[in-house]
Order: sequence, then C-alpha cells, then structure tokens
Amino acid sequence: MKCKVVHETGGSLRVKILGRQLSYKEYEALHGLLEKTEGVQRIRTYWATGSIALNFRGDRERLLATIRGISEEDLAAAVEETAALWQSSARRKSSRIRRSTLST
Repeated sequence: MKCKVVHETGGSLRVKILGRQLSYKEYEALHGLLEKTEGVQRIRTYWATGSIALNFRGDRERLLATIRGISEEDLAAAVEETAALWQSSARRKSSRIRRSTLST
C-alpha cells in the first residue's frame, strides 16, 4: 500500500494513503490489521481525508514498512474477516434480545 507521512512528532505519525480512495469498510479493516502491529498504541482512521494517525513505540521505518507491505489481497481478506465478525456479533445480540423478550 502506497503511503506518505504528512505529519510527524515523537511517537506519532499521520499517514496519507495514496492511490485509490479506500472505502469506509477498508479503513476499518486497515485499522484491524494495524492494531495487531507490534508497538502500535493507538490508531485513528480518517476515511474522509484518506489518512490514518498512529501513536507508536519503536522503529518508525519498521511501522511504515508494515503499512507499505499491506497488499490489496490482505486488505480484501481483512474486510471479509471484519464483516464476518460484525455479522456474528449481530446474530448473538439478536438471539439474546429474542430470549430476553420471550422470558418476560
């Protein structure tokens, strides 16, 4: 994934995602991928501006290499995984609501 650092202070980066405009779901999936990255403490995604802000500890270049190493395929798989998690969560919630309604 192509990106460019647009702002940086100690332990904080704002990165602009270059190329095509990602969808909201893709930014949510990107958030999920990056939160698993070692040293990342906080992530905020900004779909409207096409950027992400990260607070991190550790090697800046390693973090940027991780972002640049995310492929379209990785992102598509993460979108599917995120959708499946949301759907599963919605089913469990619906089931709990039905059971509590029936028991009252």
